[in-house]
Amino acid sequence: SKPTSSGQKAAACCESGRTARPRLAFASLRPALASAAKKIAPQRASSLAHCAAKHSIMQLNVGTSDKKQYRLITLDNGLECLLIHEPPAEEEVDDEEEESETGSDDGSDDGDDETQRAACAVVVGVGSWADPEDTPGAAHFLEHLLFLGSKKYPAENAYDGFLAKRGGSSNAHTDVEHTSYYFDVLPGAFREALDIFAQFFVSPSFNPDMVAREVNAIDNEFNETRRDDAARLDELLYVAGAPVGHPFATFTWGHAESL
Repeated sequence: SKPTSSGQKAAACCESGRTARPRLAFASLRPALASAAKKIAPQRASSLAHCAAKHSIMQLNVGTSDKKQYRLITLDNGLECLLIHEPPAEEEVDDEEEESETGSDDGSDDGDDETQRAACAVVVGVGSWADPEDTPGAAHFLEHLLFLGSKKYPAENAYDGFLAKRGGSSNAHTDVEHTSYYFDVLPGAFREALDIFAQFFVSPSFNPDMVAREVNAIDNEFNETRRDDAARLDELLYVAGAPVGHPFATFTWGHAESL
């Protein structure tokens, strides 16, 4: 999870507002089992995208009860994207049609409904198993640094500040083979939020002045998780059960000493 604006601790809050337990090194086995279940049971009545073996082009299986609209596109740079649209409920559509005929009370035409959100997630195909041997936790550390400004938006709090003023939130997590970054915001502010977000992957600032602070943030995360018995048990199982040389036996969380 990425640090708060103060950089002294990690923001582990998901969109639901609940605090999630930070994952030590390889997280727990539950997310991995859930992911495996989706891969071997594509007939479940839920929408999911998976990579086809041929040409690595995404294909989509949509459950019959799923009313969302999906579109798969490939950008000019080769990036594969899944677009998802959830139409409003029928009664909301009727209300909107009536309002369009009579006009809105406040004269606003931004179209934002505070019960709806626009969201974006980017999954990068590199995770903590790619850490250099002499720098355990490097992928997690990079996840933290990425949010701290870009060439186009150099202000450290430009991203979080923009989202906070427009009903949004953001977070990220580092897994063993991929890193995910995501945000949500009111629909009327989505385009600008997306531009700020995209610049982290185009030209991140990686300000050297912030390195020591973010190392401290990761160290705080690690020390907080050390007191979690469930996380300690998970780590013990990984290390004790992994063969010699297996990535499961490596330390991927990171702390002040390893970084």
